[in-house]
Amino acid sequence: MAASGHSPVNESETRQALLIAATELFAERGFGEVSVREICAKAGVANVAAVNYYFRDKAGLYRELLESLVARWVESRQQHAASLQGKAPEEKLQLYLRWLLGNILGENEDEKEVLFGKILRREMVEPTPELSIVIEKGMRPNFQGLAEIVGELLELPPDNCIVLSGTMGAMGHCLIYGSARKMAKYFMPPNIEFTSAVIDDIARHVAAFSLAGIRAMAAEIQCRPATPNSENAVTEELNTYSSGQDADESGRQE
Repeated sequence: MAASGHSPVNESETRQALLIAATELFAERGFGEVSVREICAKAGVANVAAVNYYFRDKAGLYRELLESLVARWVESRQQHAASLQGKAPEEKLQLYLRWLLGNILGENEDEKEVLFGKILRREMVEPTPELSIVIEKGMRPNFQGLAEIVGELLELPPDNCIVLSGTMGAMGHCLIYGSARKMAKYFMPPNIEFTSAVIDDIARHVAAFSLAGIRAMAAEIQCRPATPNSENAVTEELNTYSSGQDADESGRQE
């Protein structure tokens, strides 16, 4: 995705050159550390007003990059979701987490995908006002897809608070590898790289860890009376579960 080495000659080329240059700079240094002048210089565009002309401002340019990233993510998720049809919930969980980790860790060797992965990880660690694009169009649908699988395992609807709590635990386990990628490597075997084989192992671990917690939650649900069918049923169910955990913790401290 390197610069072409010549100045763009028409509007289409200029716009694309700015997008390419901005992607590389934002990936390496982050949105706040890159100036419009630097983007134009890298793109071979002499007029710094070009960013405003094509994208309104630097934020508009960044927003378009994120929209492109999320669109690729949505397409990938839809394809992956179709491949899970007919599989057991336990297998769906591991496969879904494997797909999620592959995206978070930038497993794809395509240069553009690697750069987009870097931008996404930076956005999670150093959020900009455009984070809502990543959340609403990318992360939230990913979360909902995972919640459907956790709901299958617990035999509860995906919007149930206990399902959402279990889903947050599983997704959070994955996100830490992306948001704290460099730090995570300090606590793993020396010189480890996030190759496909390593990501396979991480996915198996996260799935096993999450599945054990989900099964414990399922056992807890089965051991207590059914929640009343009221407007606040879901909240009551989560509060009952949380209160039980607090009581257990208090007992252990005594």
